[in-house]
Amino acid sequence: MEVFNRLVNNINRSAAEYVGLFGYAYGATISNVGLVNVSITGKNQVGGLAGYSQGNITNSYTTGSVSGTHDVGGLVGYNYDLITDSYSTVTVTGSEDIGGLVGHNEWGLISDSYANGSVSGVKWVGGLAGYNYNEIFDSYATGKVSGEKHIGGLVGYNAGTVAGSFWDTVTSRQSTSAGGEGKTTEEMMDLATFSSWDIDDAGGTGKTWRIYDGYTYPLLRSFLIKAPANVNADAKVYDGTTALTGTSYRWKTAVDTDKIFGTASYEAESDDAGKRNIILTGLYSNQQGYDIDYRGRVDISKAPLVVTAEDDVKLYHDNAYYGGNGVTYNGLVSGEDSTVLEDTLDYGGDSQGALLVGTYDITPFGLMSDNYYITYISGVLTINNTHSAICQTQMVGGNNENLLMMGFGAGGSGPANTFSPPPILDTGNAGPSGGGDEDRISNPGFPLGQTDFKLLDYFLQNSGMSRIITVYISSLPASMQNERTHFPRQGIAP
Repeated sequence: MEVFNRLVNNINRSAAEYVGLFGYAYGATISNVGLVNVSITGKNQVGGLAGYSQGNITNSYTTGSVSGTHDVGGLVGYNYDLITDSYSTVTVTGSEDIGGLVGHNEWGLISDSYANGSVSGVKWVGGLAGYNYNEIFDSYATGKVSGEKHIGGLVGYNAGTVAGSFWDTVTSRQSTSAGGEGKTTEEMMDLATFSSWDIDDAGGTGKTWRIYDGYTYPLLRSFLIKAPANVNADAKVYDGTTALTGTSYRWKTAVDTDKIFGTASYEAESDDAGKRNIILTGLYSNQQGYDIDYRGRVDISKAPLVVTAEDDVKLYHDNAYYGGNGVTYNGLVSGEDSTVLEDTLDYGGDSQGALLVGTYDITPFGLMSDNYYITYISGVLTINNTHSAICQTQMVGGNNENLLMMGFGAGGSGPANTFSPPPILDTGNAGPSGGGDEDRISNPGFPLGQTDFKLLDYFLQNSGMSRIITVYISSLPASMQNERTHFPRQGIAP
């Protein structure tokens, strides 16, 4: 039977039993029935849809008022079989076995159903069922409940099983129940409360329940009308937030705006760069309204990030240069730092391995990011000649001969000086360029009579028929800056 939104004005049989649109439904299947504004009065086994049901009731609902004495319910007075995907907002009054959905649930199963009408009675009074002798699953109640004995926000008396079911402790004004879990109104409007249910907060999914998270109690999706909408937003550059601008929505089909509530709010599903779904929140509907389903995407492009190598300075005759002196970042957003970048910062350019006096590029590279478009700016390595090489001469007579030097006198042109003790050739060390054609001379002596500079080191280089010695000093007097003396070959082979 399919009778949606059928108006049942008045059934008044105050002395009768089995009172409802269907007084006694035995072996019947009742589905897709909606009764609006019922006004039904009877004595026992009184319900908005059926006074007594021993069959299957699915996808049905009632609104209005029902009153009687025993076994009185908003949907069914006395249930002996299945009720699923159904609800009642009926105001129910009676004496014993009084429930918002079912007065007395004998051998019946109630699942995926709810009641939110007020319920009042004397004994065995519950927001969903007054008396339960069998099973209740994944159901809830929110209506005000009042009575004198065996009163419960969900179930008045329970001799069966109640699982995955809840009542609102605030609106029911009941802190206890013979079954189920009590939740605050806020919790009853929180998707997380119903994690074990077939439920979500998205449109058009086909789940049994739809909740507008934070705005409504769970709604049975089978009664909702699909309401698709297109959502739009301006493209943006990654800024580390989900905020959007230039937002709007447009219904793809006609809707009754009186059943759409709230104010639209938009955000991207992720703050990461790329094509991202737009999340529309703030709009919601009611049980006789809409299953709002929206579609839209926004382009989030990568933000520009400039990585600049710091300049660096070293002295000639130090070790060969490798690496860099750090970098600065210009363009990181929302308080982010370099830890959001992937892979490892590295350095290239002609600075790597540089040794000689001059300037060189320090070029950073190697970083990756899904959210930043990275460009690099090179820094400058400067190798200074503060260790001045002022004299080159020919070494004669073998490794242990004295090294003769010129150019250390006043004005850079004094007599020859002899270093003592003599330098000793150490062929196991490479020179500053790292090549194999240079050997370090150890244990150098000091030039006689000189006190205004410090001898640093010597290097011996094979050059044709001679061995050329290069001397490095520091604190060179201004009069001797950049002075270098070359000695001719002495005629003795190395």
